[in-house]
Amino acid sequence: MRQFIDLYPTDMDESTRRDLSLRRMFCDFLCASLQITQARFEDEIDIKLQHYGSVRTHVEAFRNQISNHLSRLEGGARDDLEKKYVTLVVFDFEAAAQLKRWDDLEELVDFYTNPLPSPADPAASPKDPAASPMMLTMTTTTMTTTTTMMIRVYEAMADIVLCSTSNRNGKSGACPTAIALTILHKLIFKTRAISPTPTAKLTRWLRIVMQLALPSYPDLTSSVLDNAVSLARQSHLDVPQQRQPSSYNDIPQLQSEKVQEDYAENAKYPPDELEYMTTTAFNHAIDIYNAGIDAVRNDAAGTNAGGRKANDADIAVAAVVDDHDTMVRSWAERALALAACMDDGGAMQRELQERYVALRLGDV
Repeated sequence: MRQFIDLYPTDMDESTRRDLSLRRMFCDFLCASLQITQARFEDEIDIKLQHYGSVRTHVEAFRNQISNHLSRLEGGARDDLEKKYVTLVVFDFEAAAQLKRWDDLEELVDFYTNPLPSPADPAASPKDPAASPMMLTMTTTTMTTTTTMMIRVYEAMADIVLCSTSNRNGKSGACPTAIALTILHKLIFKTRAISPTPTAKLTRWLRIVMQLALPSYPDLTSSVLDNAVSLARQSHLDVPQQRQPSSYNDIPQLQSEKVQEDYAENAKYPPDELEYMTTTAFNHAIDIYNAGIDAVRNDAAGTNAGGRKANDADIAVAAVVDDHDTMVRSWAERALALAACMDDGGAMQRELQERYVALRLGDV
């Protein structure tokens, strides 16, 4: 049908042109949906990849036209177009992952979540990551609907990345760990930006990133731990944090008792996830502490063998101790902060505090 639309004469009025553009977009949506289904059930690798390639072609064609219509459609017609677009966002991300276009994945995360310039802006390009239509939806629909929609997109993206990192049946071609960690970390921040409550999915991502990144990516794991502490402290409050009081007044849905109860329930940090992050953080502090002890011993042994003066040796040992003590404190104190948020009457916090004091940091 798309080919028939292309046969229409070019000297048509604007209304007809817009109608045909919409019809072409619907054709692209149907083709992408069909291709993704065929790709998922195809056993022949070459054919599967061809289907995924076609998916990306149709998604791009749909995406190139959507900003022109979102700016003028209203009501059900606009809602329908937005839902189709969100569906294609996930299809495009899945296709890129299946085609092992790893460098594209991070760009797609940004592309589908950055603000859309005005359609009248000549600098707005569909291929420019700054030209994503997604945030236009966020400014014109209700907060609850938009938040739910965006979180589902992020959840789908995270699941696709996690599936791509697994090396099934010993086959090569899994998503590189560094890229997967970067994408997941970015999805964590984007999810927190629009929904500050510690959802089950979000806390699960934090745990997975911690598992994949520790100890090879210390800066990343430290950032993840900071997020966990922030979420845990927030969820520990009796009343969940609200985004803006005025926003709640503007959204009738959030005034209902059912929505408020669901919001409070979702604001809880899952106990198992919280316990994992707490124990992992403290255990890592102990690992750093033990590594520091070994470093001091090795340095002392080298000093004796090399015949350095005692004063120089003391200075060298003190520098090593200070460096490791700082890292130990950083991880242990954040573990204690997490333990303080556990619903166990303070048992975990007291136990970790005793072990922390027993380390006698600063003693050489």
